[in-house]
Amino acid sequence: MNEEERQRSTFMGPIALVFFVLLIIGTVLYIALVLPEEGFQAGVLPTPRIPAEPQDTDLTMEYEWRVYDADGEELDVGAFRGKALFVNIWATWSPLAVEEIPAIQRLYDQVADEEGIAVLAIAMDSPNSVRHFAERNNITMPVYSTRHIPDKLDTQTIPTTYVVAPDGRVVFEHTRAAAWDEPVVVEFLRQLAPAP
Repeated sequence: MNEEERQRSTFMGPIALVFFVLLIIGTVLYIALVLPEEGFQAGVLPTPRIPAEPQDTDLTMEYEWRVYDADGEELDVGAFRGKALFVNIWATWSPLAVEEIPAIQRLYDQVADEEGIAVLAIAMDSPNSVRHFAERNNITMPVYSTRHIPDKLDTQTIPTTYVVAPDGRVVFEHTRAAAWDEPVVVEFLRQLAPAP
């Protein structure tokens, strides 16, 4: 090794060390500061940022959409027209989606008897996969499956949740997992629901 190569080698060692230390510090800061804000602490879901008033998202619900219940029976989403809808697009293979399903079950339990509200948990799976998932995890709310999401609601993120007003306007959209059983969510749905 000549003198120039030795100097370059001596110089590159400290640079590599500084880079490695900065990488470690950046990773620690990201885990400590960013992930908790986004709700990625194991077992802790963030409260969704529900607006005080319905928002205009430029999306509308696609009611000509067929999904399947856990027994494989076809269901026309149009049957829910005129209700406040909570529509969650999830999958049994998505850890974040699976983590939020118990909160959606609790949301469903709180609003199940309210005529003007419907909770639709629609998985990107086969009816058989959804049925087995529901049985293994004591999910008692209706769960649905589909292989196709309408273009109006197409998302690249699982899970994605939409809140739909009775007139079909999507008034809230949220990607990633959240604590959907929080009182603010229940109240938002109740305010949207048509009067009995």
